[in-house]
Amino acid sequence: MKKLLLILCVISLTACAASPAAKKIKPAKEYDVKNCAYLGTVRSWPPGFCIAISPNNAKNLCLNAAAEMGATHIIWTKINSGWGESASAEVYRCK
Repeated sequence: MKKLLLILCVISLTACAASPAAKKIKPAKEYDVKNCAYLGTVRSWPPGFCIAISPNNAKNLCLNAAAEMGATHIIWTKINSGWGESASAEVYRCK
């Protein structure tokens, strides 16, 4: 039982880490992306098991999704703190 709990904790912590590609995405304002390609909206909700573990998990889930879309810039539109934290953002690819 203890091994199972340990495995679940390790999986939940690594599942919510930002990928290397996600760490390269730059936070932006609307004027920063006016000449960029709009890729869409990313959301962390509904939350996974990892949401309650760290306040940055929701943002990391969005950043990972944005990286998969090929984003270079992100504009945060909503970040809700507290239990069941969630986030959403608009993502762009700039040259």
